[in-house]
This record gives sequence, C-alpha cells and structure tokens, in this order.
Amino acid sequence: MAAKSAEDADKDPRTVFIRGVSFDAVEKDLEAAFSEVGPVKQCFLVRVKGQPKHRGFGFVQYALPEDAERAVGELDGTALKGRKLQVGTREGPL
Repeated sequence: MAAKSAEDADKDPRTVFIRGVSFDAVEKDLEAAFSEVGPVKQCFLVRVKGQPKHRGFGFVQYALPEDAERAVGELDGTALKGRKLQVGTREGPL
C-alpha cells in the first residue's frame, strides 16, 4: 500500500492533524501517545524534503472515525516532549 500524502490524510475522517510537535519527537513517540485512545493504523511526521528533520506537524490515522474524534477531545492541549500539541480533524478543533 502506498504511503498517504498529507493532502489525502486531511480528507479522511479517521485522521487527526497534529501541530506543535517537538523537534525531538519521532513517529514512535506520536504512536505511543495516540495509541492510548485507540489502535493507530498509521502515523507520520511531515519531513523537510531531502532531510531527516521534520517540520513540527504530522498526522495519525485510526481505524475508526470515533477514535479520531476522541483523540481531539483527549489529547488537544497535552504535552509531548515538552511542547503543547494542537490536535484536530477536518471537523474538530485545532
């Protein structure tokens, strides 16, 4: 299966968008934090093209849209690696 683009992820109701991600965080950190809400199908941090450094935001995709909605309510404003996350969906807060 091909990796999702940021544009595709933004249209999926099972996907949450995360801003404010610490530059010390990696995908495993995101997955660990967000899997407390429900099973995570996929997560990724958007990277600077051609470099290993990410841009401070990413996406987490759940199996169920309900888990994505719950993640917004439970994880928006929480800290990860010292930075406060902003979590939302197309229809929920950011």
